[in-house]
Amino acid sequence: MDTLISFAGAPVSKGLILGVGLLTVLAAASSRAYLFDVPLSPHLSRDHQLWRLAAHHFAFANSSELFLATVLLFNTSIPVERTFGSRKYGSFLVVVLGLATLMETLALLLGSRFGFTKIPAGPFAVSFAILYQYTRLVPSSFHWKVFGIEITSNLGQYFIASQLISSQPPSTIIVSLIGAFSSYLYRSDFLSLRQYRLSPRLTLLFVRFFSPLLGVTSTPRRSNVATYGHVEPRATNSLGFPSATFGATRVAPVPAAAAATTGVTMNPGTAAAQRRAQGQAIVQQLTTSFAGAQRSPTEEQITHLTAMFPDRSREVVIAALQSARCGGSVG
Repeated sequence: MDTLISFAGAPVSKGLILGVGLLTVLAAASSRAYLFDVPLSPHLSRDHQLWRLAAHHFAFANSSELFLATVLLFNTSIPVERTFGSRKYGSFLVVVLGLATLMETLALLLGSRFGFTKIPAGPFAVSFAILYQYTRLVPSSFHWKVFGIEITSNLGQYFIASQLISSQPPSTIIVSLIGAFSSYLYRSDFLSLRQYRLSPRLTLLFVRFFSPLLGVTSTPRRSNVATYGHVEPRATNSLGFPSATFGATRVAPVPAAAAATTGVTMNPGTAAAQRRAQGQAIVQQLTTSFAGAQRSPTEEQITHLTAMFPDRSREVVIAALQSARCGGSVG
């Protein structure tokens, strides 16, 4: 399960879950839930109500199926959209809806003699298409073995999916398998389906219209501010000093006295960075001062550099100063 339990960075998933939930509630409140079923007879064979083939994807027949699908989509749709990107994910849903609707219609025509006489209301095909992508893209966060049986973090999703697929057998089983197979065809790039993208104009129209309604938020990002107790790794040269110590352009550090007079409390990480910059500036000044004058550094220069880097031995300090004297940058 994704660690970021929110809709941030997943506006399509947010619209899908909220839209299906709202339409299901409105259909139940207005006693119109029967309009989202797709029975072969008489609505298709006699009345030719073909619009039901597309409408049945957007509302469930009861609240229990809505609850199970909402939990399943919340745990699977959001990480898949963050992996795909919103535009590609929306294109994926359009492709899956088209494939699933076509295969459901063929299955209804061919399977009427075997008991498959109606397509149940609800996005069963879409839910299991997303679940298939989730199992292929999102790795398990843990693996346990209990009595030789492997248990992963995806077990909860599989349990919820088993409850949803068995709600109205055999119809829900058939349409769910059709959804998973549609997702398989998309992943295998059947007929170059993975290359399809929604047009930029249509994408912009959806963004302008639905963003104010959904309250789209960006994905949380890690802070790049250094904090106490956490030091980012730095590249070092062959002598163990930070890279680009010599000859690098540095930003002038803020003096500690100025910070004290202004009453500004510096972050420990920022203060450490400033002390490091001061030390590197002194090294550059020292190496410049004796350039061309002598080959061996003076005791004063060695003392200054040792004070800046107390964890380095005297031999390493002398080698660094001699290297700067002879050739410029170290490493």
